[in-house]
Amino acid sequence: MADATTLSIRLGELNSQFVARSQGKQVLASATRFHTVILDFAGVDMVGHSFIDEVFRVFATAHPEVRLRTANVAPQVADMIARFAPHVDQD
Repeated sequence: MADATTLSIRLGELNSQFVARSQGKQVLASATRFHTVILDFAGVDMVGHSFIDEVFRVFATAHPEVRLRTANVAPQVADMIARFAPHVDQD
């Protein structure tokens, strides 16, 4: 399904918890080279406000040309995204 314009990041292969702003920066370090970035949350059981803010507000505002999508979001992670980034359409 991925092509030259889509990057799929399997977060659960990196860590099961993403709480720091620095983790958001690290995850999206190469994302600006793509039109769509799919953040696959399979295996992620916890995210923090700082991570959500960095990804869905700071990065998204700085790079409006990159579409961020989510996949395989656990209910507790979906709640955090909805709470701190209510504008995000979760897949």
